[in-house]
Amino acid sequence: MQATSPRFYETVFISPPHLGEDAVEKVIQDVQDAFVARGAEIVRIERWGRRRLAYRIAKQNEGWYVLLQVKGPSGAVEEVERKMRINEDVIKYLTVRLDDVAGAVQHASDRIVRLAREEEERKIRAAERAQREEERSTTPDDVDMDDDDQEEP
Repeated sequence: MQATSPRFYETVFISPPHLGEDAVEKVIQDVQDAFVARGAEIVRIERWGRRRLAYRIAKQNEGWYVLLQVKGPSGAVEEVERKMRINEDVIKYLTVRLDDVAGAVQHASDRIVRLAREEEERKIRAAERAQREEERSTTPDDVDMDDDDQEEP
C-alpha cells in the first residue's frame, strides 16, 4: 500500500440523545484516538451540543452533534468511518475532504484563526470586567460614611 499525502477532512457525527455528556465525550475520545492511531492530526473539535434532527434517524428526533477537523491520510478516515459504522453510539456520520472544495482549506484555516482571535478577545474583555468589578468592590464606601460621622459632632 502506497503512502498518501495528508489531506484536510471534516467529519461530523451524531450520537443518540439518550447518551449523557460523559458518554458523548467518550465517543469523541474514541474517534479522536482512532484518527491519531492511524497518523492523523486533530486540528479542531467542535461540540455543537444536542440539537433537533432535520428528519428522524434511527427512530430519533434529536442527537448530539460533533465536528472534527482532521489532517491525515485517507486510510485513517476509512478506518474511523468503519468504526463509526459499527458503533451504536453513532447514528449518522459524514466526512468531507476539504481539498476537493475550492477554497475550503483556506476557509477552514481562516475560521480557526478567527475563532482563536475571538476567544482571546473574550478573555481580554472578561479580565477587564473582572478588574472593573474588583475596583468597584475596593472603593471605600465606608470612607464617605466616616467623613459624615466626623462632621456631625
